[in-house]
Amino acid sequence: MLKKRTAGDRPALKPVNVGAAAIDIGSKMHMAAVNPACTDVPVRSFGTFTQDLHELADWFKMCGVTSVAMESTGVYWIPVYEILEQRGFEVILVNARYAKNVPGRKTDVSDAAWLRELHSYGLLRGSFRPDAEIATLRAYLRQRERLVEYAAAHIQHMQKALMEMNLQLHHVVSDVTGATGMRIIRAIVAGERNPDVLATYRDVRCHSSIETIRAALVGNDRHEHVFALTQSLELYDVYQAKMLDCDRKLEVLIATLNNKGAKPVGKLSRPRTKTKQVNTSTFDVRSALYGLLGVDLTEIHGLGPSLALKLVGECGTDLRAWPSAKHFTSWLCLAPGNKISGGKVLSARTRRSSSRAAALLRLAATTVGRSDTALGAFYRRLSSRAGKSKAVTATARKIAVLFYNTLRHGMSYRDPGADHYEQQYRTRVLANLQRRAKSLGFVLQAIPGEVDRDLCWSSDMRFRFIEDRRADYPVTILCHVLGVSPAGYYAWRARPESRRSAANRGLVDDIKRVHRDTSGRYGSPRIHAELRAQGRGVSRGRIERLMRRHGVRAIMARPRRVRTTDSRHRLPDRPESARAELHRRRTEPDLARRHHLRRDRSGLALSGRHYGPVQPQDCRLGDVRSSTRRTAIGGLADGHLGAAAWRRPDPPFRSRRSICLGGVSPSDEVRRLAGLDEPQGRLLRQRPDGELLSHSQDRARPSPAICNTARGHT
Repeated sequence: MLKKRTAGDRPALKPVNVGAAAIDIGSKMHMAAVNPACTDVPVRSFGTFTQDLHELADWFKMCGVTSVAMESTGVYWIPVYEILEQRGFEVILVNARYAKNVPGRKTDVSDAAWLRELHSYGLLRGSFRPDAEIATLRAYLRQRERLVEYAAAHIQHMQKALMEMNLQLHHVVSDVTGATGMRIIRAIVAGERNPDVLATYRDVRCHSSIETIRAALVGNDRHEHVFALTQSLELYDVYQAKMLDCDRKLEVLIATLNNKGAKPVGKLSRPRTKTKQVNTSTFDVRSALYGLLGVDLTEIHGLGPSLALKLVGECGTDLRAWPSAKHFTSWLCLAPGNKISGGKVLSARTRRSSSRAAALLRLAATTVGRSDTALGAFYRRLSSRAGKSKAVTATARKIAVLFYNTLRHGMSYRDPGADHYEQQYRTRVLANLQRRAKSLGFVLQAIPGEVDRDLCWSSDMRFRFIEDRRADYPVTILCHVLGVSPAGYYAWRARPESRRSAANRGLVDDIKRVHRDTSGRYGSPRIHAELRAQGRGVSRGRIERLMRRHGVRAIMARPRRVRTTDSRHRLPDRPESARAELHRRRTEPDLARRHHLRRDRSGLALSGRHYGPVQPQDCRLGDVRSSTRRTAIGGLADGHLGAAAWRRPDPPFRSRRSICLGGVSPSDEVRRLAGLDEPQGRLLRQRPDGELLSHSQDRARPSPAICNTARGHT
C-alpha cells in the first residue's frame, strides 16, 4: 500500500538566481522583496521620489541583490528601471501575463514575494529593452509622432472653421496644408476676403482652375470663425516648428551613432520613388540609415525611409536578442498562437499586441498590397481567400522576416515581381491537382488546342468565372481549383456594387469612347488629358490601371525605316556600264569638303576636281554648294567662266551669307576669271541668246540641265 505524501515531503525546487529581488510597481508606493535569508524583513515599501529610489538601491546592495524583476505598469516603472540600471543591477521587465499570482493571494506583499520566488527559480523572462542610445532615438521618434498627431488635430480645426465660413477649399485642393491651401488660409487670416484675389494664390500644379477656386471661396465670414481659424493656424505652425526641433535632435543623434559604429558604407542605389511623403523628416533619412546599418532597408517594398527609421528605433540595430526570424515574429505577435489539445488545433489566432513595431509592419503590409510586387500579389491572393485582416497579418510577417534577415545577416533583397509569384502559385496549384488526380487514379492532361490560361486572376475575376460556370460544375470544386473560399464567393454575390466599381464602369465606357473616336491612337496620357478637358477629374494612374485591366491599348505606329536600296526588289539589274558609273561617283572625292583652289599646268581646276587638259574657256565647274548647309544649290558650266555672274538675292531670300564654290567663298582670282563683281548674290546662267536665267538658292538640288552639265554632259 502506497504511503500518502504530504506537501512537505515534495522535493523542493533549486533556486537559480540566489541574489534575486522583485518590485511591485505602483504610482505612489513600490513594494520590494528580497531573499528571506538575507534580512529579517524580506518585504519593504518605498516611496516614488528620487531619494526613495536611491534608498531602495542601497537596500538591495546591502542584501546582496544582483538581479531585479519588475512588472511593466504604465510608465511608473521607467524611473525605477533607469536608476537601478545606473547603479549596476541587472533589471528585467516582466510582462504581467507571465507573472500571474496564485489564486487566493492578492496583496502587494504577496505579489512582490511571488514575483521574487519565480525570478529566483528562473521562471521569468524579461521583455526586450534596447540600448540606452537606441532608447533615446526611440524617445525622439515617439515625441515627433505625437507632434504630428497634434498638428493633424489642428488641421481638422482649420477645416471646421472653413466649413463654418462656407469656404469649400478642401473640395478644390487635394490637401489644405499644401502650397495652394496654406497660401489662401494665411491670406484669409491676414484679412483678405476678395475671392478673385484669393484665387490668384493658386499654385501651377493645382488641378482645379482659378474659376473653380474662386467659386469655392465665396463664403459667409464671421468674426468668431475667423478667430478660430487664426488660432488653429498658429498652433499648427507651432507644432511644425517643434517637429523641426525633433528633426535636428534626430540628425545629431544618428550622426553620433554613425561615428561610433564602423560600418562599411558603399554607394547607395537610387531610390525607387522620388515623391516626398507628408510629415517626413527634413534631413536625408535614407542616407543616414545606410551609414548607420550598412544595408539599405528601403529595398524591401513597403518600408520607406521614415518607417524604417521607426522600426530601428523600436527594435534596435542589433537583433541578436532573437535567435531566429521565428522568434522575432513571435515577439511581434505576428506568428500563429497555436492552442492544441488532444492532437486537435483549438485555435491558431495571433495574440493581441500593442507593439508599435507590429503596427508599423501592418501599415507596410497595407501599403504593399496595392503594389505590383511579389508581396502585393501574395496579399491580394490571400485577401481574396481568407479576408483582408488575415492577409495584412501574413504579409506583415513576411516583411518582418525580410527586415530581420536584412538587418541581422546583411541579406540583399530583390523583388522577383508579381508575375514571377503568380507563375509560382500557378505551378503549385497544378502540382496539387496532379497529385490529387493521381491519388484518385486519374491523370491530369491539358486540353489540346486550348490557350494556356492563367489561373492567377484577381479575386473579382475568379468570382465572375465561378458565376459563369456554376451551372456546369459544383461551386465547391470551382472554388478549390481557383484558390478561393466558398464563403468569399457567396459574400461577393450578396454584397451590393460599390460606388467605386460603378464609377470605374462609367469611366471605362468613357475611356473606350475616347479610344474609339481616336481610332485607337491615344494612350493613357492623352486619354487622361482628353477626359480632364471634358471635366472628368480622374488620375492618370487610375486610367492606366483600367486600360490594362480591360485590354485597351494604343496602336503604336511602326517607326519609318529609311532605306537607300531595297535588296528584295524584282527589277532587272543595271547594266555593267551603269554600275561602273555609280562606283566612279562613290569613289570620287567630295567637292564640299575640299576647301582649296589650285591651278594645274595644263588647265584650271576648282575644288580638286580635274577634267584633263583643257583650255580655260572649256573649263567646267562642279556643283555649287552652300557654305552653311553643305547642300548642292546649283551648277556652273558654260563656254567660259565669264558667262557666270553673281548678283544680290531677291527680297524673299534674307540670308546674308555667300554662296561658295566647292565649299569656300570665291577667291579674288576666281572672281576675276569668272567675272564676279560682288561677293554675295545668286547664280545666273547665260543662254546662247544672251538672256540670264536664275536658279533659286533655296533649292536642295540643281535643275536637270545643270546636273547634266555638272556631270560633264554638254
